[in-house]
Amino acid sequence: MRSALNQLRMLVCLAVWIALPAMAQDRGTIRGTVLDESGAAVPGAPVSVSNVNTGLNQNLTSAEDGRYEALYLPVGTYTVATTKPGFKRATVTGVHVEVNGVVTVDLKLMVGGVDQSVEVSAASVMRATRAALRYFRGAGHGGVIVNNASVLGWRAQHSQSHYAAAKAGVMALTRCSAIEAVEFGVRINAVSPSIARHEFLEKTSSTELLDRLSSDEAFGRAAEPWEIAATIAFLASEYSSYLTGEVISVSSQRA
Repeated sequence: MRSALNQLRMLVCLAVWIALPAMAQDRGTIRGTVLDESGAAVPGAPVSVSNVNTGLNQNLTSAEDGRYEALYLPVGTYTVATTKPGFKRATVTGVHVEVNGVVTVDLKLMVGGVDQSVEVSAASVMRATRAALRYFRGAGHGGVIVNNASVLGWRAQHSQSHYAAAKAGVMALTRCSAIEAVEFGVRINAVSPSIARHEFLEKTSSTELLDRLSSDEAFGRAAEPWEIAATIAFLASEYSSYLTGEVISVSSQRA
């Protein structure tokens, strides 16, 4: 019985060994590197390789050196695309894959959406603050505003200059508007988280990148959303009645 099973395993392995080269003979490869405007590698960028005729799609993530490789692609014409927060979408069309061919497609990400990022992160905070102050001024009972900034308003990180500038703006807006709001009995503070992992963040960043950023924290992990929310609740409560114009860092940075 054992001998028969061993023979069966050998036959299966032989069949796979024969089938793989046969499958590869009518396939090809698309490989390349994701780069930014300066020519530096962009890690953790999601890369999509799509067959324009069949709809076949292979999703990849660029490695630490920015490289990606789509293997065993059926012969055909493909579109290769990538995007990342703070950059315009980079797309290369009409990529032809031949039998046993290897096609190099480098993708260059250009800075884009900077105005939109600042608009969403900074201008929207100003508009919300104005609206809240109009309400509180008419209500006559004071109130509390808690803004959401980021440690990147203080900390430097590669490829995040647009986001860091926006969050630094939120910090400055918090400090200045807090002084203006005192006469209305309104306190304005902000939280500045480092990294808190949640399902929406997982959709925009690779697992490898998030794992690396999490491991850089003193506790070796990212914050849970409730840990950020607890600090926000403190700032919104009477326990922080003497605080205004402050930016509270919710992080465990390494010294």
